Amino acid sequence: MSGDSFSCLSLPNGELLLALSDGMGSGEGALGESQVVIELLEQMTEAGFSKISALKLINSLYMPEAVQTRFATADVVVLDLYQGSCQFMKNGAAATWLRRGDHVERIEGQALPVGVYQDAEPYFQKTEIYSGDYVIMMTDGIVDAFEGREVQLEKLLQQTRIVNPKELAEYIVEEAVRQDDGRVRDDMSVVVAAIWERTRENACVPSYKNRQIRLS
Repeated sequence: MSGDSFSCLSLPNGELLLALSDGMGSGEGALGESQVVIELLEQMTEAGFSKISALKLINSLYMPEAVQTRFATADVVVLDLYQGSCQFMKNGAAATWLRRGDHVERIEGQALPVGVYQDAEPYFQKTEIYSGDYVIMMTDGIVDAFEGREVQLEKLLQQTRIVNPKELAEYIVEEAVRQDDGRVRDDMSVVVAAIWERTRENACVPSYKNRQIRLS
């Protein structure tokens, strides 16, 4: 059982919300923690809360559980396909990547995970997006599998020529497992969203790949 949870939600204002949460540890307990974060985020954004306000409120609601020392990350991407913008919000999450041709930008922040500190502020960054861009989210199980961590991952994303988002997500997970000699020490999840001009059925196609922990 994986402790990671994911959501892809179309909002009433036309935005597309992608959210990934990694519960502390693995198994049923970790899954419960990450599911709470994702479900609350969905409910609050659908109710009209701003994403930053929603994350702050989730952190406040989550604090009573802190006595059990169980936390969860929150990794949120909001794509506005009409304005051509992308918002990144993070609470303790692994780096997100924006790939544009051969250029790869790393988006990372130092914000604490949900449930650690009452007044924790989410990391926020906003950038423009263009046709052909890829947004790649992942949990730390992927990053930790690479000896060179983010530096090695950046090179991997620069060098690959895979354009299908599903195949790219699968490739990243498979490469992470290969880098660690076939072992899966932690839950591994990858979300890839590809942005295209509206000449296809969808302007943004997200793909999610999860590999749960296997202890050996």
